[in-house]
Amino acid sequence: MWGYLQEFWSQIQTITTNAWEYPASWFQNVGNAIAGAVGNLFGFVLHFINDVSVLLGWIGTCLSHLLAIFFLPLQYIFNFLKNFFLSAFAAPVAPDHLYTFSPEILAVFDAIPYWTEVKMVLAIGVSIVMLFFVLRTVLKTR
Repeated sequence: MWGYLQEFWSQIQTITTNAWEYPASWFQNVGNAIAGAVGNLFGFVLHFINDVSVLLGWIGTCLSHLLAIFFLPLQYIFNFLKNFFLSAFAAPVAPDHLYTFSPEILAVFDAIPYWTEVKMVLAIGVSIVMLFFVLRTVLKTR
């Protein structure tokens, strides 16, 4: 590359004496050749800097993931204790978020005779059916 630039400099010195003999396209081609030569001169350095920065970024990402893995149990304990103490010593919250039926619907169910007993029998029946399926699943043999 340095030899190419030396040849170019010697050509420039000869052109200064008779520059009118060369067309403008020749000067454009020479300019493109110089730009390519200088670009190739710094291409390796820029590529090396890019590779080093990518490597450092990759190492930093790996280290941050590794530290996150090591501190994950401590973070879990800290968040658990923080939220436990915040909720244990906080004032009780009124259950406004629970779903309530409208008075018309409640009036329909209140009109059913012995509704509280029917409700209790339905709850016990559903519990027995669920217990039966759980026991059948647990005691299933192959």
